[in-house]
Amino acid sequence: MPQKKISLTIGAWRFSPSIRFTIITLIAFALLVYLGYWQLQRAKQKKKLQATIAARTDMLPVNITTLTNPSLINDRYTPVIVEGVFLNQYTFLLDNQMYNHQPGFRVLTPIQVPDLDRWVIIDRGWIPQGTDRSILPQLEPIYGLRKIIGQIDSISSGIILKKDKFDIDTQWPVLIQSLDYELMQKQLNHLIYNFTIRLNSNSDLAFKFANINKNINPNKNIMYALQWFSFAILLFIYYLFMQTKRITKDD
Repeated sequence: MPQKKISLTIGAWRFSPSIRFTIITLIAFALLVYLGYWQLQRAKQKKKLQATIAARTDMLPVNITTLTNPSLINDRYTPVIVEGVFLNQYTFLLDNQMYNHQPGFRVLTPIQVPDLDRWVIIDRGWIPQGTDRSILPQLEPIYGLRKIIGQIDSISSGIILKKDKFDIDTQWPVLIQSLDYELMQKQLNHLIYNFTIRLNSNSDLAFKFANINKNINPNKNIMYALQWFSFAILLFIYYLFMQTKRITKDD
């Protein structure tokens, strides 16, 4: 026995949806709504990040030893004072870093702080690569107990050409493609924190730094969300239009 088709008659119009067309429309509609909601969540995250950056960049620096279990999630952009000894022989060079459209490296050197059981990775900034990529730059060592000021931060990965692998016989400085803290910790054979301390650009130990982008505008994500929701509404209108017909004498 054939299935009875669902229909709804309003005046001279009859809404008689196709099951197949309805399922496809529902899937597409749900996807569009999800994308709009996702963009709203992104805007919310950016607003929160904007507020965090504004609040913490205006703080006076605190000694890192006074923070309880410091982490990137809880303490990002917090200005801190770090006093310790640079472990020059264990420097990492983060590859594929651009500054003013020039390729180069970020110089990452661990520092040993007397009152901490973990080493802290210090981001000293950007240096250019030479004409021969196989020849890594030579860096002047930093001697003695040094007091530095910087911000808790990290570095997002760009294009990863080759995944980093642990090498027990590695030669320092070590060239890395991303900040894989677990791998770096293994390479150092010592505990480290899952963040870097970005040196203040006016430090005599710092190389070049691009400014931190404090203008993280969430309005762009809100506009994207409105676009996705608009597409969902247009799809629903199109669905009603395609599935609704004027009743004729033959009906």
